[in-house]
Amino acid sequence: SAQEFEAARVPGSINIPIFNMTPSGMEPNPNFLETVQKELNDETSQVLVGCKSGQRSQAAIKLLLTE
Repeated sequence: SAQEFEAARVPGSINIPIFNMTPSGMEPNPNFLETVQKELNDETSQVLVGCKSGQRSQAAIKLLLTE
C-alpha cells in the first residue's frame, strides 16, 4: 500500500502497486507490468519488491518472472 511504502521507503525508490485499494477492496492493478516496463527501461535496473505480509510481493514477483 502507499502507506507501507511511505513508512519503509528505500531512498530513490518508486512505488508501483500490484493491487489498488478500491471501495470494494483490493483490485489488481491492470497497468502493473506496463508501468514497471516504462519506469525500469533497461535490463540493469534493480528491483526490490516488498509488502507488509509478503503476499502481494510474492504475486508481483510471479508476475514479473512471467514477462
